[in-house]
Amino acid sequence: MFVEFEDKIVDALKASVKEVPKGNIIVGVEGDKVPSIYISNIFFKIERSNLSEDEEGERINEVFDGDGSQKRYLLRGKPESVLSVESPKGKVLQIWDQYTVNLEEGSVTFRHPPAKDSKIIINYVSKIKKLKVVRLKLKAKYSFTISSEDRRQLDSTAEGVIRSLLKVERELEQKGFSLKPSSGKYLSDNKIKLFYHVELEIESAEAIPPIEKIEIRESHEA
Repeated sequence: MFVEFEDKIVDALKASVKEVPKGNIIVGVEGDKVPSIYISNIFFKIERSNLSEDEEGERINEVFDGDGSQKRYLLRGKPESVLSVESPKGKVLQIWDQYTVNLEEGSVTFRHPPAKDSKIIINYVSKIKKLKVVRLKLKAKYSFTISSEDRRQLDSTAEGVIRSLLKVERELEQKGFSLKPSSGKYLSDNKIKLFYHVELEIESAEAIPPIEKIEIRESHEA
């Protein structure tokens, strides 16, 4: 889940922190290389929230061929509203005067049959679909363990790591990650540990079909 984040962090540190050999900037269990930077995901949790949202219906253009006799045309989708009807192409017809719409049935009926071989273009909006949106928020805590030969080099390297992570924050945000500094502590004169919070939000949407019809029947039980 966090591999893309870790790859980006490692690339940024390798490009910016010159005090540490590139081969010593590692994701995983801490080793004994000096100087080095070990990056570790020490904790993460998942939070879930369910939401229901409305999504605008899709705009659809359907084209039919007139045969000089047919008046009623059924649409493939269930329309929420009919925006325009052209017959022939380019000539916009007037509702009620030249055609009627049955939204429940999903049909357009002409007062007079469109001419044979003419094109009939019906532009409409499909019924609004209800979406069930599931959002997962992944929250992780990362540690950056920095080891150096002495305290002076340690401080310089730690500052370089902080500056590098600050620069890469915007790029990570574009990929959906949030990176925020948390705290740090000296483990010895040549080792320091920095802590950062990382968040990633994942979203999944599933269409819920509209309720077309509800029937209520009387019970005649004795």
